[in-house]
Amino acid sequence: MTKLEKLAHLSFLAVCLVAVVLMIEARFRNSADVLRSEIPRSTSKGNAKVGQRLSIPGARWEKAPLTVLLVLSPTCHFCLESMPFYRRLAANRRSYGEGYQIVVVSRFPTDAMEAALTRSEVSVDQVVSAPVDGLDPGTPALFIIDRKGFVEMHFSGELDGRSEEEVFSIIRRHQKVS
Repeated sequence: MTKLEKLAHLSFLAVCLVAVVLMIEARFRNSADVLRSEIPRSTSKGNAKVGQRLSIPGARWEKAPLTVLLVLSPTCHFCLESMPFYRRLAANRRSYGEGYQIVVVSRFPTDAMEAALTRSEVSVDQVVSAPVDGLDPGTPALFIIDRKGFVEMHFSGELDGRSEEEVFSIIRRHQKVS
């Protein structure tokens, strides 16, 4: 093999190596952009909404002493990963005094959200299709709302175990006061 042939082979290998590195970098950059566009796994308590009155067309806060409002999307993987908690939340709602209702609001059509909930075996009281832009920037989000529509607590993102228990603690505390 001549020096020119060896140089051609090495050049070809170098170009292939650069192409592979660029493809891998582009793949990770796109994945990072997707992850940044969604609410992260870590939970943040959004106290900016606490104390404010929410008005969502079709939602009826007065139907129960407390409403757990879930802002979900049938295409959000954090929402889907949170379904076991929502299933537990739904199963326990009758054991808390007068109970509480669970309302889901989504920017998607009602039937799409209901289908996602049914597949995940999550029973809710009401699904509302409404714009959620002014409510919360991402999904999932959980609001605890009193009978008059005022926000008592707000969580954004996928809840960790401690935050899940805090939700149940707030519900229990509210039932003792009611």
